Amino acid sequence: TAAALEDLARRTGLAVGLGPHAPYSTGPEVFMAARREADARGWPVTTHLHETEEEFAFTERGEGALATWMRRLGVLPAGWRPPGVRPIAQLAEAGFFAGPVLVAHGNYLTDEEIRVLARSGSAVAWCPRSHAFFGHRDHPWRRLRAAGVPVCLGTDSLASSPSLSVLDEMRFVVAREPDADPRTLLAMATVEGARALGLADRLGDLRAGLSAAACIVGPLPQTDDPLGAILAGQGRPTPVVPTAAPE
Repeated sequence: TAAALEDLARRTGLAVGLGPHAPYSTGPEVFMAARREADARGWPVTTHLHETEEEFAFTERGEGALATWMRRLGVLPAGWRPPGVRPIAQLAEAGFFAGPVLVAHGNYLTDEEIRVLARSGSAVAWCPRSHAFFGHRDHPWRRLRAAGVPVCLGTDSLASSPSLSVLDEMRFVVAREPDADPRTLLAMATVEGARALGLADRLGDLRAGLSAAACIVGPLPQTDDPLGAILAGQGRPTPVVPTAAPE
């Protein structure tokens, strides 16, 4: 229950959030229950949205691979009818975007859907290597940022990515999109993710009082652009494990 999660967070210091999986696997009642609990307790909310075009066939027409799979499993309720709109429109109408949402993927977005995300203060987690693995079209991360929607970098899972390294994700983007600004990518890999999860007061930046979650990358050649060299593949990361000062 939410109370048990709140107690766990209080006892362990863990950050807690709620994440209904996706509109094709979770009903709008569950989404709205998560929204209410998260808002009441100050927790972040995340969900998978617009990862594949199959989602649109399912929610608009009740067709496609997702519909076939669910009917084969027998998990669709008796008399189920598709909502007739794309997932973001479905959830916006239900009130789910009354507050910010961390949207996992967001691979296929119209201008109006981007405006919904911007108005709600939502953010998008883009997983570049997983995105490429599944052969999706170019991700709209630049359009999102231009519209004021923060974009952070994620890794997805080892099922679709060779490692769970955000540094590797940044390097992949630079290799595919050489005009991508390294400092923008660094922010997307660090502070933007922390902000999207409501954790910017705890981590994501090098500031006094924040958790020292960092790594050292080297050795590097002599250069005026160390970040560019790192994202070009120079150096290897070594995690920094902070230790408490003796009392």
